[in-house]
Amino acid sequence: MEEEDDELGSTSTYSDDDTQRIVLHVYDDESREFASLTTYHGMSALMLLFYHSHPTFFKTTNILLNDEHLPLVTVCKIGGAGRWKSYPEIETRKDLLTVFDSVLLGASLDSTEIRELHLLEEIYLNSTKTKFKMRKFLLENRSECDEFVTSVHIGDRLMSNHCKRAHWSFTDLGYCSTFTWENSSSTSHTLRIDVVSGTDVDLEVVVFRIHPSNLAKAISSEGIYVARGKTTKLAIRAKKRIHLKANEWGDCMVESFPNVGGRYDRENCEIQCSVEHYKQQCGCIPFFAEKQDGRECTLAEMATCRRKELLLPGGKRGCLCPVECEKIDYTYSPVVYIKKHHRNRSSIEIQMLSRHLEVNEQLKRIKAVDLLSYVAGSMGLFLGMSCVTLLEIFVYLFKSVWGVFNDQVNYYYS
Repeated sequence: MEEEDDELGSTSTYSDDDTQRIVLHVYDDESREFASLTTYHGMSALMLLFYHSHPTFFKTTNILLNDEHLPLVTVCKIGGAGRWKSYPEIETRKDLLTVFDSVLLGASLDSTEIRELHLLEEIYLNSTKTKFKMRKFLLENRSECDEFVTSVHIGDRLMSNHCKRAHWSFTDLGYCSTFTWENSSSTSHTLRIDVVSGTDVDLEVVVFRIHPSNLAKAISSEGIYVARGKTTKLAIRAKKRIHLKANEWGDCMVESFPNVGGRYDRENCEIQCSVEHYKQQCGCIPFFAEKQDGRECTLAEMATCRRKELLLPGGKRGCLCPVECEKIDYTYSPVVYIKKHHRNRSSIEIQMLSRHLEVNEQLKRIKAVDLLSYVAGSMGLFLGMSCVTLLEIFVYLFKSVWGVFNDQVNYYYS
């Protein structure tokens, strides 16, 4: 085939092979363009892998705080010779009273202090003709609310008969008084609890804990100590966490915990785990166990088993306690101590830092319907194609057929 350019006076000659190569080159460009625009089917495998990993995230919202979200405050008084007034031979032994309180606070004792515990139990046995039972002793010699809590205020309002409104809570420090943040006209009002200390400056300790309505057991590890002759001030913020259940990509537990009963909470689980440790290591039941279905541990056994528990690597006791599906926690700012005029009087002042409850809810990052949408978009539900892929194939075939037909027409008329 020959082509002549009259204006330039030049002549170009193309063979049929050259024309065929040009047409095929156009087809190759179309193919590469189609391949570059077509959806990547390998993304579907990555999406399936992502879905199988059960990804989740926490969504944070804020709702208005109301009375049911306000915490309870449990106040404990431990130590002092007053609880030993029925046992004069022990009441005068300050060294024995100190080591007894150390057991109650969960401290690690050495061999000398353990021998003092044996001596205390021996003196108790000789004077009462009965063995020392920790739980029974704490019940019979508990500090009455009227003995150390002088008043309770909510805002500017004095609560009348505050001790009658309080209730007993059994904790790992013994029997304590629990107060409710009730009948508050505003959640921003301050709760103030005034306490008075006795003459045993070195022995008496007041500890309090802020907790939800169903939890008041671990005071020794979670409590805040009240400085004698000072006001303990802190501001708290309420936060609620909602976790997904185990069969819905989460790991929370809703069933009641065995041997404890009631609604499951992680703290009960950890306490029961500690009880199992005492059973295995010493063959006895600690006084703070919910169910006393065996021999109660002696003071020396409590100290020995506690020491073994602290020496475990990483504090692990061979048990797993999952999180609760719903729980309200209270975080607080650093505690501030303000000196009072009277040395034996102390106060606890608690104020809500915000009037809103922060809710952190665990949600699925991708749902089944989202997975279907992603897979359908990248692979297609039928024939491995999506609508875009079908359109791309149609355009590709149209250009290819049109190119061949146009080439044949040009060849016919040339």
